Amino acid sequence: MKHDWVDPKATEEAANEENAADKISANLAHLCEKLQELQAYASSLGIFTNDRELLTCPACGLQEDVTIEGMLITHNCEYPDASDSGLRFTELRADLFACPNCGVHISFVGGDFFWSQP
Repeated sequence: MKHDWVDPKATEEAANEENAADKISANLAHLCEKLQELQAYASSLGIFTNDRELLTCPACGLQEDVTIEGMLITHNCEYPDASDSGLRFTELRADLFACPNCGVHISFVGGDFFWSQP
């Protein structure tokens, strides 16, 4: 019967590498969780987190923009220097939004915008 000799030091090093990888995975998962919390908090403050495309309503011309401070605003696309209208597009579900000015539904699929009346 043949017995293969296993170097105990090599086995210990492999176990240490596996433990290190597990720790890195746990730390990375924790960082991702914190990043999601921070992104949600920033959004609640009105900061655009660049997690989607900026919207423009093709029906009424209301468009989103971002100020130099990173705040999400809306204004009529014909007046780019206008102040914030205070209106905000409503997210109905992933990639589907409703215009707060005219109610048109806008979706962003595969790099293209589509719109329809509700």
